[in-house]
Amino acid sequence: MRKFKLDADGLQGLLKEIYALPDQQLQQHAGLIVANFKLWVGSNFELQNSQLDYLNKISDLFITAAAAELSRFVGKRLPVSFIKTPSGKHSANTAEAQDKVVVVHKEKKVSATASGAYLEEERLVYKIMYE
Repeated sequence: MRKFKLDADGLQGLLKEIYALPDQQLQQHAGLIVANFKLWVGSNFELQNSQLDYLNKISDLFITAAAAELSRFVGKRLPVSFIKTPSGKHSANTAEAQDKVVVVHKEKKVSATASGAYLEEERLVYKIMYE
């Protein structure tokens, strides 16, 4: 598989390819995510050295949680989004000095139709922001 840019379009391109795979190969991908999230990210996305450095210093607890969620969503072909907010500064040097925060959250919507049918929708969101 080719590598994608680490942005919203890149993630959607990767998911489109992965979600088109037969179930067994899809489950293999989901297993790789949880087995070694950092390697999976590095193998599937074009990362700059600063991004690799940041990925390697993120808490193992965060990596474990983020990997488990992504693995579950990928394994079920559920929607995953990536949002990167621009830093408050325009200079690349000052952006690096700001604190980068990565947040993973799930959105879940449960509803009932007029006929009484139960509907459940979930979405996983990875968000990078600067403080």
